[in-house]
Amino acid sequence: MKSRLVDFNKWKDPIYNWAQNINAKFTISRDVSMGMMGESYTIEIEYKQNNLNPIIISQNGSGSKFEVVPQFVIIKYIDNHLIDFNLSLYQKSFIERIFNQGNVKTGNKNFDKKYGVYTSDKTLVTKLFSEKRIQEIFLKNNLLILNAQKENSTILIKNMELKLREAIEFQRLLDDFIFILEFLKKYK
Repeated sequence: MKSRLVDFNKWKDPIYNWAQNINAKFTISRDVSMGMMGESYTIEIEYKQNNLNPIIISQNGSGSKFEVVPQFVIIKYIDNHLIDFNLSLYQKSFIERIFNQGNVKTGNKNFDKKYGVYTSDKTLVTKLFSEKRIQEIFLKNNLLILNAQKENSTILIKNMELKLREAIEFQRLLDDFIFILEFLKKYK
């Protein structure tokens, strides 16, 4: 997938405006210079919802203070009571599809063929990925990855698509992530 340079403010401003609309904290930082490759910037949104710890949405951009190439988006949540298991959901390689690798099967042939799911809590994760809306979230977007790590109580979703996003796309990612968190809370 080709990524392209976009005006710095066309990248930053829609995210800033979206953060303001959802009453979230917006920060942007300039990371260490990448030498001849230019600068790297990180936009971070801290969103708080009533019954959840803060959710962190971040996106990097590389380039200069005038133009950047938007990078992937990460949405992260930390909760040592909720995230007490390991989980890795990823798109299967060609070989894995042939041998149908993964330790969780949902019963949805399309989902099971496309995604590998490994977990330390097979019962919970089978319930999670047997939920039709959650399957649809991943089947609609080929470039999503989901990970949960027990050792640092973190769950994150990573959208690998490199592009300039509109506010509605950030909102959709956040809504999908919150749906997954709420589902996990219901079954924990």
